[in-house]
Amino acid sequence: GEELFWRGLVNGYLMQRLGRVTGSAVGAVIYSGIHLVSGNLTLTGAAGIAGAFWSLQYLFEARLPAVIVSHVAWDLWIFLIQPTIELDD
Repeated sequence: GEELFWRGLVNGYLMQRLGRVTGSAVGAVIYSGIHLVSGNLTLTGAAGIAGAFWSLQYLFEARLPAVIVSHVAWDLWIFLIQPTIELDD
């Protein structure tokens, strides 16, 4: 759902209004910035890098399926296999 919203809707709109490259860049910055509300700078930084990657992927391919698969793979990795936070016992 996140990719449908961010790349499909937000980036798609921005790319139409601002041009493909500028719209994609602005979309990536907004995506990263919205993660600041989490208070987790590691997550915000990761979202910035990953969001830039996914925005570029969408810019070059103009298709959502590969971006969605990439994001799902990232989520599985970062939340289940190699979490960035330690849980208290």
